[in-house]
Amino acid sequence: MADKPMGVMPLCIIAIFLGILGVLGGGMGIVGMKIGQRPLPADKNPKITELNAEFQQRMETSTKQNRPLMVVVFPLVMLTSALLAVSGIVAIQMKGLGLLKIALASNLLVDLAAAVLQNIAQVRMMGIMKWYFHEVADLNNSGGAAPAVEMSMLFGIYASLFFAVFWLVLKLVYYVLGLVYFSKRAIVDAYSGRPSPEAAA
Repeated sequence: MADKPMGVMPLCIIAIFLGILGVLGGGMGIVGMKIGQRPLPADKNPKITELNAEFQQRMETSTKQNRPLMVVVFPLVMLTSALLAVSGIVAIQMKGLGLLKIALASNLLVDLAAAVLQNIAQVRMMGIMKWYFHEVADLNNSGGAAPAVEMSMLFGIYASLFFAVFWLVLKLVYYVLGLVYFSKRAIVDAYSGRPSPEAAA
C-alpha cells in the first residue's frame, strides 16, 4: 500500500463526519415530515384561539407546498451522505479515489440544492410567524411594543438561518477543496501506487 500523503487522513475523516451528519439530518427531516405539527392549545381569549387556528392552517399549507420537493430531497441527502461516509472510509485505505470524487461532487450539488429549497421554505414560514407574532402582540394590547415582540421572537429564527447558511458555506468550501486536492497528480499517483516525487509534498 502506498504511503498516505499528508492531507488524505484529515480530509477523509471530515468526509466520514459530514456523511454521518448528513444521514442523520436527512433521517430527522423525514421523521419531521411524518410527525407534522401539533395544534396550538386553546387560549382564554377566543380571538387568540381563532388566530392560532389560522396560524396553524397557514403553516400546514406552507408545509404541504414544500412536501413534494422535500420527499425527494431528504432521501437524496441521506443517499449521497452515506456515499460520502463510505467513500471516506475506503479512501483512508488508499483505495476508491474515483468513488470519493463522485461522492464529493454529488454532495456539493445535492447539499446546495437542498439548502436553497430549505431556505426558501424557511423564509416562507418566517413570513407567517412574523404575521402571527404581530397579530398576537396587537391582541394582547401591547400596542407600540409589537415590533419589539416580533424582533425578540424572530431573533432565534434569523440566527438559526444565519448558522445554516454559514454551515453550508463551510461544507461547499470543503467539497471544492477536496475535489481539487484529490485531483492533484501526486494524489492520483499515490492512490494508483505509482511512485511520484510530489506525493510526499
